[in-house]
Amino acid sequence: MSDKGSAYRRSIRSVTIIGLIGALLSVAIVMAVGIASFREFATGNHMREDLLYSTALRAQLQRIYEKLLTAEAGGLGYVVTGRDEFLAPLDEVRADIRKEIDALSQLSAERPQHAISLSELARYSDQEMRLLSDMVETRNAAGALAASNVMETRRGKALMDRIRQVVEQVRNAEVEAIERKTYEVRIAGQRTKRTLLLLLAAAI
Repeated sequence: MSDKGSAYRRSIRSVTIIGLIGALLSVAIVMAVGIASFREFATGNHMREDLLYSTALRAQLQRIYEKLLTAEAGGLGYVVTGRDEFLAPLDEVRADIRKEIDALSQLSAERPQHAISLSELARYSDQEMRLLSDMVETRNAAGALAASNVMETRRGKALMDRIRQVVEQVRNAEVEAIERKTYEVRIAGQRTKRTLLLLLAAAI
């Protein structure tokens, strides 16, 4: 009877130990599943924030470029026709283009890789606005023929072409970065799902 009692107690202890180990493993698996799920959620959330940030940055770039095109059309229109109605869009852009560029600089603070390109954009924009203003002032002071000389100087500098190149360079870099991150997040998500399935299978 004593041997049977000892064997029974050992059996109970073994079952208890196995049960505890199983419970601990279950808790560990549940925690691992929770951590993996949280990491996937955090990664996806960061990706969404980055996408919104990139979209805002590209929109601001496009806004600046379109304003400069508007200023160009107004300045050239005034030089050719001498009609004051062309000055309104030029004056409007002149008044707020610097604020738009400053806003872009603040917005791009998290993108140090664009610092050189955006510095070039600011410099080219300032030069373009100065040349457009010089064209208008020369047109007023000396007529269309004299203003055409300033126009040729401006054409030779090809500032709008340079501005367009900078805008496209930054925009393309942003698109490529987002596409690369999207791919990385998708691959990481697939790995996480496989890990979760393995953990759940182990728990079962």
